[in-house]
Formats: sequence, C-alpha cells, structure tokens
Amino acid sequence: MARVSEHETKEGSQIMFLVGGMAMLTIIINATLAGPLLRCLGFTDATEIEQEIVAHTAADADAKVRSHLDELLSRSEDIRFKRANSELVKKLVPTLSSYEDEDEDDDIHVKPMLGRVATREITAQQLQDSELKPCREMFVRVVRHKYWQDIEGGIIPRSARVARNLLSSTDAALENAHVELGDWEMIEESLLEQRHVPFLACLFSCWPLSEVALIHELCPSRHRSTLWEAYTALSFVEAHRAAREELLVHLKPGNIFSKDVQASVLQESEEQCRFATDFLLRMPSEDVQVARSHMLAGRLLVVQSERINHLKEGGILDEKGAAKLLGRLQDARRDVARTATGITMPMMIKTNRL
Repeated sequence: MARVSEHETKEGSQIMFLVGGMAMLTIIINATLAGPLLRCLGFTDATEIEQEIVAHTAADADAKVRSHLDELLSRSEDIRFKRANSELVKKLVPTLSSYEDEDEDDDIHVKPMLGRVATREITAQQLQDSELKPCREMFVRVVRHKYWQDIEGGIIPRSARVARNLLSSTDAALENAHVELGDWEMIEESLLEQRHVPFLACLFSCWPLSEVALIHELCPSRHRSTLWEAYTALSFVEAHRAAREELLVHLKPGNIFSKDVQASVLQESEEQCRFATDFLLRMPSEDVQVARSHMLAGRLLVVQSERINHLKEGGILDEKGAAKLLGRLQDARRDVARTATGITMPMMIKTNRL
C-alpha cells in the first residue's frame, strides 16, 4: 500500500508540474507576443479620424497645462509654487519641454485637418459619411456623461427606472451610430411600455404590497408613471443641450469634423429635443412642475451633503456631528427619491435624528 501511495503521489506531482508548466509557457508566450501580433495584423490600428481626435485632445490638454503654468508662476500666492524654476519644470513635464511658442493664429481650434480631403476615389459625400459615425459617437458619449452627472448630483434618483432608460438609450445610440440619432424614440417607446394599469396600481398601493419596490417597478402607479415621463424628458432635453454646447466649445467646425458634419449631428440632436419637448407639452403642467421640484430638491440635498463632507474632511466638523447631519440629509434624500418614484404616498413619517 505504501508503494502504491508513493507511486500515485509521484504521478500526481508530475501531472501538476506539466499542467503548471504549460500554463506558465502559455502566459509567457501569449503575453509577450499577443500585442505585436495584433499590431502586425492591423487589429489595433486606429482610423485617421480617431487619430485626429486623439491629437486634438492632446493639444487641448497641452494648452491647458501651459496656461495653468503661466497662471501659477505669475499670479499664484501659493508659497509652494512661488519662485519655482520654470526651466526645470519644463524639463520635468514632457509637454512643456517640447513646446515652442506659437502665434495666436496657430491656435489648436483652427488647425486644419490632417489631410482627409476628397479625391476621385473618395467623394465628398463618402468623406462626410465616414465622419458622421465618430461624430455621433462622441456626442452620445457626452450625453451619457451628462446623465451620470445628474445621477451623481442627486437630480435623477439612482434606483429609479428613469436612470436605466436614459443610460440604455445611449448604449443603443452608440450601437446605431451609423444612422441618425434616435435616442428619444427609444426612450418614448420604453415609457409607453411602462404605462400603469389602474386596477393593478390600486391593488398594489395597499399595504403590505405598497412596500414591495419590485411591484412598483413592474406595475407603476399613475403618479409614478407620470413622474418617470417628466424626469426622463427634462433630463433628456438638458443633457442634449449641454452636449451641444460642449461639442461647440471643444470642436470648432473644420478642426476634426467638417462644418457640415457637426451641423448635421447638432441638427439631429435638436430634432430629438423637439420630440421630447412636444412630449412634455402634452403632459399636465402641474405634473411637470412637481417633477422639476423633486429634481431641484434632490440636487440641493446633494450639495448640502457635499458641503458637510467638505467641512468634515477639513477638520471643521467632527465625525459625530457630521454623522448626525448626514443622517438627516440621507433621510430627506430617501424621502425625495421614494416620493418621486411613487413607492410611498406623499404624506410620510419624517425621521428626525437631531
């Protein structure tokens, strides 16, 4: 028995050695050669428009660093930066060391495109079509960022279906960037699918079913359904408006995308906003006003929480005092979110921790 056991142990060790050795060789070979192989096959090559976007963004960041350096050295009262050796700083920061003074006419916003010009093989229409997709993708990414800002800022309840609908619309828009923007149509279709059923809504408003959040997600009340629609339309219009402004600030016409391409994408956004605005106008004004009030209240509570956290981190407020204040604000934020989503009726018991 001892010999058999020793023999089995030896074979097991050999098997583990072979398996481990193969895994190690696979990791070493794949990790070392995967990158060069993909580059050789051209799978990692960026398109010309993507290269221009990266180059433009890098130039914009470089300009920001240079202006910030000038501001810190000339006007800053911070003792840590005063009389710093600018030449040494420029050597330590690659962007500054390679920078040569340029005239105002050479601003990054008015540099011509890198060479994407129409030829006999590539017509002007084909060139415009090739730019539309990346331009739409950039615009939708900015819109999605605005949605996340609203969620983090307390304007849109994080747990509400509104947030999921808005973010899902950007995912769908990115997948269909080869066609005109249609994110509002996707959102409106989703809202129509979530309309309440009066009988079920009345049944589920009774205790204890009224305390089950999943039921309210599946069968929303009229109050909740209406607020969803107002939240969604208002957030959509504002995010698109902010994204259009952002695009105009960072991308001057003709810099990366042609003037016609940018105008086309902005026009598509404005058309989607008109649909959303018409949707809002068909809603009762009182319901839209309630939604606006909830959104403003949510934002103010987050601002107040951020201020208290700032005072706590700065040492002005101790942990115990901050916990009391933040607890009360958390209760208020929860009440706003629950009222906005219709899980509880407007008349709720307030919790006072002070």
